[in-house]
Amino acid sequence: MSDLIIRPGERGQVRLFLIPEEMAKDLEDGVAPLETALGGVALNPVDVQVVPIKSLGEMTVREFLSEAYDVDPDTLPRLLDEAEGHMAILRSGAFPTGGATLAPGENLGFLGLYTERGAPPPSQAALDALRSEPESVDLTPDAPIEPHEPANLGSIFVFAALFGVGLLLMALMIWSVLT
Repeated sequence: MSDLIIRPGERGQVRLFLIPEEMAKDLEDGVAPLETALGGVALNPVDVQVVPIKSLGEMTVREFLSEAYDVDPDTLPRLLDEAEGHMAILRSGAFPTGGATLAPGENLGFLGLYTERGAPPPSQAALDALRSEPESVDLTPDAPIEPHEPANLGSIFVFAALFGVGLLLMALMIWSVLT
């Protein structure tokens, strides 16, 4: 299933899984149980959220995803509102940047892949550019590099003296006008 393949550089995607209550409790101590259940994929816990659906109160799952993840509610199937138990919400940032393939175990129910409006996924051209080998770059200079000479301190002192004299003359002119 292509929704379970994370492409290199993917962003702006949200994957939903229905998870058993025991796993939800285990996830309070870290994402290792979910990593194992997804086939050993390393997850960044910052972009993993476990939500007890009951905790949404009057809010539906669709409304929650629309508000919390900026997913267009028109793209969310009404069937999501009938889900019960706990759901794991995994944003693109939860997965390795080099891509991965998820192999969810039987205890996970895949509820779908949805796009966040604020961060559209990269185009195919961008993905192809990420996969391509970088061109070799010649970093040797065309001409030898000349060492810089230190600034002539004498010219700095002359400039400072002239600047000071100019300030003094301006102060004298202002004093003579005021008196």
